[in-house]
Amino acid sequence: MSTNQPEEVDIFYILKKIKEAFKKLNKLFFNAVNFVVKRWIVIALLILAGAGYGYYVNKTTTKNKTAKLLVRINFDTVNYVYTTIELLNEKLIEKDTAYFKKAGFPEAIGTIKGIELKPLVRIKEIVDQYEINNRNFESVLKNVDFESVDEEFDLANTFTVDYKQHIMVVSLSNNATPKTLQELIKFINNSELLQNLKEKKVTDLTLQIATNKNTVIQIDKILDFYTQNKSLPSPSNQLFVVDKNFDIQKIIEKKTELQKENEKLNQELVYSKNIVVVLNKPTVTFEEEGITDNKLVFYPLLFVGLFLLLAFVRYIFLTLKRMAEED
Repeated sequence: MSTNQPEEVDIFYILKKIKEAFKKLNKLFFNAVNFVVKRWIVIALLILAGAGYGYYVNKTTTKNKTAKLLVRINFDTVNYVYTTIELLNEKLIEKDTAYFKKAGFPEAIGTIKGIELKPLVRIKEIVDQYEINNRNFESVLKNVDFESVDEEFDLANTFTVDYKQHIMVVSLSNNATPKTLQELIKFINNSELLQNLKEKKVTDLTLQIATNKNTVIQIDKILDFYTQNKSLPSPSNQLFVVDKNFDIQKIIEKKTELQKENEKLNQELVYSKNIVVVLNKPTVTFEEEGITDNKLVFYPLLFVGLFLLLAFVRYIFLTLKRMAEED
């Protein structure tokens, strides 16, 4: 019995201290509420003063804008466009007015603050570019860290050049307009290197389409003679007989393959007007604001908070002073 008595005393002592602490906190809370209620006029004036000052700051402070564009990058020039954007950002940071003036885009300084370009991740778009049993695709996938925290980021970095569509986020100043975005896209497309790549690619596409069409015509002639059981004419005015043992199914499949390829190539030519094509209708909006950016809310909270903090510091000081005097 004597062994358990000290333990029981300790428990009761701890419970007593907890009860005392709770009472002190409860008293402190109601004192604080009472303090606020008694000084509601001061607090109301501080709120009005903060709101008025916040309104003034909002009117006199310029807000930055932002725009998000969905763009398509054509002719396998993704790396070149990304490099162009990086150079553009560097020149904006340096405020190289001579560079932009020479490029015919002097208004870039003062209207554009920065540009971010990232691919729109679509797995199907990647798979469609590789054959099912393509070993190159398999080897590339081995280098993707699928256990990473941000799998989408890894996929975007791995297949950047294979994506057609990309998201362009442009940070703008307060005086920027939709025309600024048009000038930006025009500036990118007018790059001498990109224009040379575009001309070569359009020439190659046109030639490939013509070659495929010619091959399809030849296949049609072969099929026509095959179905009529005739011999095919040769350039030397000699005749040769169609071998009935050759695989006609493969020829038909080849024709279908060429026709599908020409469909895709013609789609490429639809976008051949520019390297970078905007697919959506971009809108220029003000950047999203946090509580510190909303001055009508921030300054009233700041003024009232400082008042209550000073009152609390004064209360602590007077309490400590009274305790020192009692001792």
